[in-house]
Amino acid sequence: MNTFQIKYFDGVTSAIQEGTVKLSYGHWDIRLEKPDGTMSSIHWQLKDIKQTEFVGNTNIFKYGDFPQQTLECNDPDFVKALSLQYPDYEFFKKEYFWALNKGTGVFVGITVVLLLLCVGVYKYILPSVAESLALTVPQEYEIKWGNMMFENMIQAPKKGEMGSELNLTKNDTLSRLANQFVKEIDFKTTYPIKITVVNEKVVNAFALPGGNVVVFNGLLKKMKTKEEFAALLGHEVAHVTHKHSLKNIFRSLSGYLFMSLITNDLNGITAVILDNANKLQNLGYSRELEAEADESSMKTLKENKIPTKGLLNLFKILEDSSQVAPPELLSSHPLTEERMKFAKKNQIMNEKIIENPRLESIWKEILIAENKL
Repeated sequence: MNTFQIKYFDGVTSAIQEGTVKLSYGHWDIRLEKPDGTMSSIHWQLKDIKQTEFVGNTNIFKYGDFPQQTLECNDPDFVKALSLQYPDYEFFKKEYFWALNKGTGVFVGITVVLLLLCVGVYKYILPSVAESLALTVPQEYEIKWGNMMFENMIQAPKKGEMGSELNLTKNDTLSRLANQFVKEIDFKTTYPIKITVVNEKVVNAFALPGGNVVVFNGLLKKMKTKEEFAALLGHEVAHVTHKHSLKNIFRSLSGYLFMSLITNDLNGITAVILDNANKLQNLGYSRELEAEADESSMKTLKENKIPTKGLLNLFKILEDSSQVAPPELLSSHPLTEERMKFAKKNQIMNEKIIENPRLESIWKEILIAENKL
């Protein structure tokens, strides 16, 4: 029998298609079932079928140039049928046959070693590779993904409806004022920064890829000065500008994203990110990324002639809040001793400040709006 059940990947999307392959003279005949129940046919010329791979009992074949088509078959008789049908054609490396000829024990041993290597790559190497790949994503895609995530998280307030953990309710007045505030500060970024204040009592804030920054009203209520708010925005905007948010997402979802990345399936990446959007707002940043964001925030304060005590006071707010109930902000932005030391060391005493009347005026409007809530 020369017909076998297979799984087929077209190399353009991550979709799996079920079908059969028939071993014919000089080529393989592949028949696939479409979603509407009809059948389609593909012919693979023997000379263009690439070297095989194998995972356990599954044989994997590639065809054509990039993006390559892929065929998987786990029928144990498939290898034997290939040898009989094409005795002069070498599909397998000699090492593969060597392993098979040594018996089941050796083959199982090699399989176990390969599986362990795969686990190691998946757990330790793949997240780092995925994080590096985040730097190659064009800004327009990052903005698109961030906006789609934002729409998944934020809902327009409805009469009689409260915001929930996953569907945050926007405060239109405070959001409008916050966006006026942010326009008075030069963050040296090419991203379109948009601030959204949501009606939540928890002390939290997070940045999404592409420029959306969400501030929880519970944190805003604890701020007394415009310098503290400027320091917070400087920190979150830095996470956007340095692609920290995107790096975190790629690292967290590296296993899911890997196949979409290597097949250049950007629609697949979008689907994975949106499916996990509500899980991504509280991803923790590494110490290195937090330190970089702190440095950028301090630099923003200095360059805009805003008192640098704002960053230190922001950390004190978080520290005081954690004594009552741990702020959610600290779960994703751990307040380490090193961060406190950095803020104290880099605070400039008797610094030259250029007052921005517009910034002060907007901050007073924010305080007034807060008192009316």
